[in-house]
Amino acid sequence: MTRAFLVALAALFGAVAAPGHAVAATPTRVLIVVMDRPEPPDAPDYAGTMMQALVEHFDATVVRVSAEHYESSQLKSADRLIVIGVDPSITPPPAFITDVSRFDVETLWAGYGIDQLPVDIEERFGVAVGYAESHGAPSGVEYRGRAYEADVPIFHLASASGNAEVVANYQTVRGAIPYIVQSGRLWFVNGVPMPRGDYPVAEDGPFLVFADALHEFMGQQHDHRLRSVLRLEDVSAHIDPERLRAVVEYLASVGVPYVLAVIPAQRMADGSLLKLEDRPDFVAVLRWAQEHGGTIAMHGYHHTFGSGEDYEFWDAERNAPPLGETWDLYAGRVTDGIRILRGLGLRPQLWETPHYAASPLGYQVFDHYFGLAIEDRPPVSWVPYITGGPDHELIPETIGYIQPGAAPGSGHSVQDQLERARLLKIVRDPWAVGFYHPVDVPLSELKALVKGLRELGYQFVDVQALQPAVRADYEPGWAEAIGNALGVDRELFMLHLRDWALARFSWWGAITALPWGTVLLLGFSALLILRLRSQWTVLDSAADTVLAGTVPRRRSFSLSVAVAAGFITVAVVSVALSLASAQPVTATGRSLPLGDPLVSLPGRATPAGAPVPPGDFTSRGWEISTYFTVVEDFHAGPTVTVTGCESLECSAGTQVLGSFRSSFVDAVVAEGSGRTSQPDAAGHRYLNWSASTGYWLDFYPRDARGFVLRPYHSVAAGSDLAFSQGVEIVGCGLDKVEKIPIAPDVCTALVGTAWSVRDRFEEDPGPRRLDLYIGEERGRGFAGESREVIHTIDAIVRLAGGRSG
Repeated sequence: MTRAFLVALAALFGAVAAPGHAVAATPTRVLIVVMDRPEPPDAPDYAGTMMQALVEHFDATVVRVSAEHYESSQLKSADRLIVIGVDPSITPPPAFITDVSRFDVETLWAGYGIDQLPVDIEERFGVAVGYAESHGAPSGVEYRGRAYEADVPIFHLASASGNAEVVANYQTVRGAIPYIVQSGRLWFVNGVPMPRGDYPVAEDGPFLVFADALHEFMGQQHDHRLRSVLRLEDVSAHIDPERLRAVVEYLASVGVPYVLAVIPAQRMADGSLLKLEDRPDFVAVLRWAQEHGGTIAMHGYHHTFGSGEDYEFWDAERNAPPLGETWDLYAGRVTDGIRILRGLGLRPQLWETPHYAASPLGYQVFDHYFGLAIEDRPPVSWVPYITGGPDHELIPETIGYIQPGAAPGSGHSVQDQLERARLLKIVRDPWAVGFYHPVDVPLSELKALVKGLRELGYQFVDVQALQPAVRADYEPGWAEAIGNALGVDRELFMLHLRDWALARFSWWGAITALPWGTVLLLGFSALLILRLRSQWTVLDSAADTVLAGTVPRRRSFSLSVAVAAGFITVAVVSVALSLASAQPVTATGRSLPLGDPLVSLPGRATPAGAPVPPGDFTSRGWEISTYFTVVEDFHAGPTVTVTGCESLECSAGTQVLGSFRSSFVDAVVAEGSGRTSQPDAAGHRYLNWSASTGYWLDFYPRDARGFVLRPYHSVAAGSDLAFSQGVEIVGCGLDKVEKIPIAPDVCTALVGTAWSVRDRFEEDPGPRRLDLYIGEERGRGFAGESREVIHTIDAIVRLAGGRSG
């Protein structure tokens, strides 16, 4: 590929935004004006809060005011205006009417009140609002060629003409009536879209359609990607560690990252405290989980306000904040909980409020210490995607939880959760987030949920990719280290020893699955019987006269042999059944459930060695490696002078680019890009290399088409895969040389990530070969010593039928 071609491609695609959340140079300033009088007077502004939560999904700063408190010219400081007309009796103040009527900014008007503007909306925009009506309510909504259910109590008999574009239509007995209309700088929404309950239901079609259409109003396009997060709820020392271990080992075995909502010191109904430090065996399982895809969320401090498991930061009896609440009271609980967890080697990364209930002061404290929370916050019930302000993000709960034995339709079955996840797909970038109680819900229910979400196309994401901030200074000292060494670390060592054995001996899982108690009991019984056989005698003949000391005897082995054979047969059958039901060891050294987990993934499986077909499929037998951008600061040796191109606008250059450390230059040739210690006069910080064009200086590390390399997204592949082919690593495989699994945390970072073929090998390596870009070098000797630099075989890869950006 010539440098001129790279330049042409860069010019052609330079204006195309990178996939992911569109990021403006500065956040979009949005003013939300609410026309409502909540009853009673102190009731929350539900409509305004909901709208703010939706808008904060985007790169935006939000100011929300009631119409009566609008100040003259306040709109001048906004890039976009959203008006929510809930109460038709409200007359906006003149200053607001004057400012809005200019339509100087993009304006979205939902519900009542637009007819109060001194502007002929129909003449100017082609939008006729019409009368409000409750009869013949819409039964559906049509959006982008698909129809969804609706239950809208009040709507306007609106119409659109001229240049007005109908984004979505209501389906009524009168025919199609516009639901969302866009014309010029006006977006009119026929009604105030709100969810109908705590979780998505079929009639939430209009709300989900509106949540998706906001991408166009905000002018920010997000990846079409389905994300899912599972949370293990109410994790405290009262759970049997073996039960929790079975859950986390299953999730690790199928490559599912997850969140553990841990209670540092749970207060029980009798007033006693269940402290984590008193259960080193339980903490060892948490530590193991943290190393194998689990992220710790701090789930309150005691998880109680009074006694038992209830609201901790809310007085449910008074339906009010706890009496005497203060910042210091809440901050003390949060910081002490962080101290407990960190002291045990657990790193809390995000927050969850017990029962999703706290006062405004409580939420201020939580957000001060944690930049990420996973919960719903009243009065908002749920939103379909991640949201939050500039200093904190919120992962909402959207699909609910499982109750043991719940029937479909009860709201708490796996089928109910999957139906909600299916509804959320109306939005282009939904988050299906639910939780699971490991203490009492069968593991089979969790397996069914994982399988179902994957069949719907959801990818399980590691919340640590959001880089959550925890603003707490405490770090454990030597006393905590000694305590852990005497308790938790010993238990954790045994878990690691078991993992080591599973990774190296294919039969170890079957051996450990044997019912050793039964086997040993049978063995000892057989030995005892054989030992006593010498005491079993029979007379030679029934007619013999028994004369002490004179009657001849002979030993009979028939009874002892029969009994021993029976016991041995039982033992053999027991061993055979255990071997038959033992869980096979995977490439990661952890056990998989019976059956190939790939059947739960979209697509069709292909055997290793088969040619790569087009479309959506999953297969084994891939060879994967990682590559990175070299950093000169981590290299030594004499300097050498490098010649090449000073910028992208060059090919076959002979200019002197500078002097760089020799080992750095060699590494750049091996990896393709490197960050120099100092920028040149033009500000270039990267020395790039390709076999066809040699070296060139650049502002970024680039792929084969001249696009910027993206860590944990860009993939180099051979000619068997097209550019922009979507790739998902399902199993990491075995180290090519040592034939052992790679580090579990390294594999977790690669699994579940949305990779895309963006680069090419210099020489075509043949089919089923991938090189994954992981960002910059992170220390001296990185290429030879880092666990992140891998080369594996027999990996499992899923290729998406569509193309990812």
